[in-house]
Amino acid sequence: LAKVNQRLKSEIDAPLSVAMGLHGGRLVSGRIGYGEAAHPTVIGRVVNVASRLESLAKAREVELAISQDCILAAGLDATGLTIEMADLRGLDAAFPVALAPRAADLAVAALAATEVP
Repeated sequence: LAKVNQRLKSEIDAPLSVAMGLHGGRLVSGRIGYGEAAHPTVIGRVVNVASRLESLAKAREVELAISQDCILAAGLDATGLTIEMADLRGLDAAFPVALAPRAADLAVAALAATEVP
């Protein structure tokens, strides 16, 4: 994204940015619509939470808001990330979320531990 923004800086008023929300769990996957209008989609609570996390990432001006459950399941190293209790619309209680200014900077501890020198 930094390279794209560098190339486009004379053509756009503001740099492009990205905000992502990441959560995991059970969902329903399928095609909604009829005929050629039927497109693959996913629905469920986990999708709603991920969408709310994406909005949180935008509001905090970071690239990624990721649930602590997702961090643990993926074996990510959250050292140095801001952790906050997120009170998301539609949920009964706040839960821990890590905010990553740059998603590419996340370290995968599980992969690093299995690397062969």
